[in-house]
Amino acid sequence: MRTTLFTVVLVGMVLANVVRADLEVGSYAPDVEAKEWLDAEATLPEEEIPSLKELRGMVVVLFFWVSFHSGGESIMPFINIVATNPRLGRTQGITVIGLTEATRKAVEPAIKKEKLFFPIGVESETAKDYEIESFPRLVIVDPDGKVAWSGGPDKFGEVVTTIFEVIEKTPPRMTHPEDAELCREDLATARAAIRKGEWREAFTATRSAYERAVTGDPLKTICLDTLDLIEALGRDKTGPVDQLLDDKKYQEAVDILRQVRRTFRGLDVSKKAKERLNALEERYEEIAEMLKDRQDEHKAAELYLEARQWVEKRRFGPACVQLELILKDYDETDAAEFAERMLERMKENPAVMVYVRDHKAARDCQSWLSQGRAYKAAGRSDKARELFQRVIDEYPDTGWAQQAERELINLR
Repeated sequence: MRTTLFTVVLVGMVLANVVRADLEVGSYAPDVEAKEWLDAEATLPEEEIPSLKELRGMVVVLFFWVSFHSGGESIMPFINIVATNPRLGRTQGITVIGLTEATRKAVEPAIKKEKLFFPIGVESETAKDYEIESFPRLVIVDPDGKVAWSGGPDKFGEVVTTIFEVIEKTPPRMTHPEDAELCREDLATARAAIRKGEWREAFTATRSAYERAVTGDPLKTICLDTLDLIEALGRDKTGPVDQLLDDKKYQEAVDILRQVRRTFRGLDVSKKAKERLNALEERYEEIAEMLKDRQDEHKAAELYLEARQWVEKRRFGPACVQLELILKDYDETDAAEFAERMLERMKENPAVMVYVRDHKAARDCQSWLSQGRAYKAAGRSDKARELFQRVIDEYPDTGWAQQAERELINLR
């Protein structure tokens, strides 16, 4: 897909012949300004309007385009990849800002068509501050607020290479303000869960915060400290196991270890509990009988491997459904830990979730429409109407909903 996209970018766009250096590399980047800021067709609230000063500590990719040159819209899919790719997006300390002299009315169709996931400043004159005369144009600003690179989007290889070079030379040290706020909310949830003894919720919330926070940000250290605390609490839970084994209370010992393994999955204490269970299974015949469900491990591993293969083929919809199945039916297996992580990464990528929603809509709607038609043929209009309406209610603004509406009309 990437090769195809880049080919479209190279072949489909008309690039200006004039090549300018724009602002000199190493000079401080002027702040960005616009008459209005948009994000996914909505107006950004004032507190979310981007500012290079507030984003100091991140790598910022500025995307300039103009309404009178079609090249800008041609490369929007590529810019979207930079904004949403797990190796290039906000979780790595990188953010994208779009700037154009075009009006909101002129820009909204492109936003809707390309499903853009970065803020866009309209009726902006910031390009003049950057001395840009040829469009479209990209400018990379390093975490110190200095221009690291500028050039045309035909040099997409340089764009990606420069981003990684900037990260290596000047590592990002700040989490995006919106993500930082979510981190703090997750940490507050984790602290509340710890007080209540809800260890799994505490771990899940803390890990969510950890994965959002950028390495080098003090938030990351707070997340690590919280994870260490949860780890220590997990170790305390295994304290009674030795005495229970001495008292031949095998079931209670196994129950504790399995609970720790499941509740603290993803931490070292969970792995230790698993190792302990394996050792006890070999040593005690009674415990071996209790652990016959190991077959679940193999089944869950097979399902996870299949899900990974679907992800590699960019079949995100089936992969998501498979991962959710693992978490539902094989929650106590090792594969569930990896499935949970992969699923969380997918959910953090808006572009991926578009495919997932489309897949789920197709799966559900095909089933409901088929059942509805069967009820209709059998003369059970009430049941048919219920299923057709369910398609409309749960998946509006889709082709499936339109089919369901036609079926409802034919029922009357």
